[in-house]
Amino acid sequence: MALESPEPGAGDYEQYKDGFHDWLATYWPEPREQLHAGGWRRTEQMLADIKRHLQAHHQPHAGAATTAGPSATASSAAAAAPASGTGAPPPLGRPLEVMDICCGEGGTAVHLAATEGWRVTGVDIVESAVKAARVRAEAYGTVVRVACQYPCSGAGSSSSRSSAADSGSSSSSGVRLRLSYEAVSDRALFLHASIFKMPAPSDSFDVVYGQDPDGLANPDRVHAFREVLRVLRPGGLFYFWHHWVPGPGWPAELLAAYRADPMTGPAPRLSHEEYVQDVQAAGFQLVHVADCSQLAAEHLGAMAERVAREQQQQQQQQQQQQQRAQRAAKSAAAAAGAGAGAGARGGQSVAREGDEGRSAAREGGEGGEGGEGWTAMPISGWLERALHYSAQAGGSMGVHVVAVKPLSA
Repeated sequence: MALESPEPGAGDYEQYKDGFHDWLATYWPEPREQLHAGGWRRTEQMLADIKRHLQAHHQPHAGAATTAGPSATASSAAAAAPASGTGAPPPLGRPLEVMDICCGEGGTAVHLAATEGWRVTGVDIVESAVKAARVRAEAYGTVVRVACQYPCSGAGSSSSRSSAADSGSSSSSGVRLRLSYEAVSDRALFLHASIFKMPAPSDSFDVVYGQDPDGLANPDRVHAFREVLRVLRPGGLFYFWHHWVPGPGWPAELLAAYRADPMTGPAPRLSHEEYVQDVQAAGFQLVHVADCSQLAAEHLGAMAERVAREQQQQQQQQQQQQQRAQRAAKSAAAAAGAGAGAGARGGQSVAREGDEGRSAAREGGEGGEGGEGWTAMPISGWLERALHYSAQAGGSMGVHVVAVKPLSA
């Protein structure tokens, strides 16, 4: 009898567990609420890019997808992308419906819900991260929104009639303000789920974005892309980047070495080109494709500096523990008679505690448990090898994609 194939993405439940984000935060150079390359700066750039694309691609003229070379930044390439006419503007009179895949602890989703008024649904496979995101949304509290209603420009204006009706008055003699109060937690919702199987209706989101979504590192990512396609409305926008994957143009032998290296692999189907192929295979129409070389260089360099500082601090702590243990042992040995014997045993106990402390420091830094259920990987080893391969490839790293769901899909 043939064995059933595992569900795509099922292995991620074993790979990403509670404690994963605690581990990330121990070496990530950006703040805890922005555990992706570039932090808040890159989030604001993403927001500007999304707004730009929504405006440009809702115009009635056509164009082609753009591809930026390794020397171009994502923002400059996005700004240069011509309108393609493949999208459709969301209906007026409702907030934009947005999904954040691999949302982590919800920093970006809550920020967009509060500042932009969008309805944001975050999806993450790590349950503790989803709980933290919900707490963040509740803690943000209530926001006040102000809407301006301008005088009617003509009796036949439907927008003027709508404004007058909304204000409860037929008068159009002056500008009127409408205030509304809303809890951020009503606009920022979070789901504990895999991006390979999201509990969301089809054709329900205007935009789906992902900021370094590690779920896409799965070799079966095409199924996740199809799931994103399913939940997007026709003409909806898909925007994501992944900074640490091999970038465009890596020689085949270098990519094979990266995938076979025990520190960076096994990494089947992990490259810029394969990400782009899978987006197209899922049914998306490409609007813009670029690498993330500059972003990766800045982020990985900052990460290396933080890891080096952490290791130096751990070494200093270990030296201090050893010195304390040695002083205690000398004091015990110098004592006389029965007191000396008792002191020696105490010195041995302190020495054992020092050994345990050194072991704990090693586990907290690179090995052992980063949190319940999550076993940390040796990040300094991975980082060293990733930087090595990136240098061999001329710094080419990452993938940044903007795509749309065809109107006919």
